[in-house]
Amino acid sequence: MNTKEDIDFFKQYFSGQIDLVAGLPNKLHKKILFSCILDTLGQARYPKGSNKKRIVSFINTCSDWEDRNRVSLSQLLYNFDRKLSYSEKKQSELYGYAQKRISSLDRARVYRASEVDPFFNEFKKTVTKKESKSLKLAKYKYVDLFYAYRNMLVHNFKEPGHALESTSDGEFTLFHFGDSRYGQLIFPVGFFQYICTSCLDGLHSYLIDSNINPYKDGIYDFSDIWILKEKFFEPQSSKLMYRVARLSLHSAYQAVRVKIGQIYRQSRH
Repeated sequence: MNTKEDIDFFKQYFSGQIDLVAGLPNKLHKKILFSCILDTLGQARYPKGSNKKRIVSFINTCSDWEDRNRVSLSQLLYNFDRKLSYSEKKQSELYGYAQKRISSLDRARVYRASEVDPFFNEFKKTVTKKESKSLKLAKYKYVDLFYAYRNMLVHNFKEPGHALESTSDGEFTLFHFGDSRYGQLIFPVGFFQYICTSCLDGLHSYLIDSNINPYKDGIYDFSDIWILKEKFFEPQSSKLMYRVARLSLHSAYQAVRVKIGQIYRQSRH
């Protein structure tokens, strides 16, 4: 097959895997497997870099998720309570804005999260330097929270928070209160399927435009080796190398001194 045929086969294969996962009965299992698919696809777009950078960048560049740069006010408020004093919260315009917005909502209703949370650029001008340093607001964007959600699934075999989710929730990010003070952001299982499909479509276009073959351009390893980054000989630490260099220099210096002494004594005779 040529590159175009390989790329089309790649998309067809993962479309089939997404459909297979969608047919499973357990919601948690489906979310974990969708996360694995997303990780694998992300390697084809960003083969280098940290896992977080790869996944976040992959979603930003290959999906059509319009709400990815919205900021979760509920998560902000939970962290305001944890990190700022009462007086600091009273003085914060951002805290006042977030609390007023959340307090105005109907606690019995389930919202689309886009009805609740603003885009990052809408309120970042009201952030003080202390808030910016303490809260690191960019971490509360949906795309970064999705990565945190993914980590909880994959490494702790559970979903974060206490959101109540229905199988009919569809592909949209949701918000509801339940028994919590500031509410819960929900990434339904339908959203996981949507983000995998959307990223796969975007990745397919990227591979075609860049003429990159996912099977032949060193993106995935198909050898029999399991431990790909194993080092057979560990290099000396920089500290040890520095000491060796100093000793070598010192030895050379002493040898020069001895040689100069010998020449001097010979010249006197």
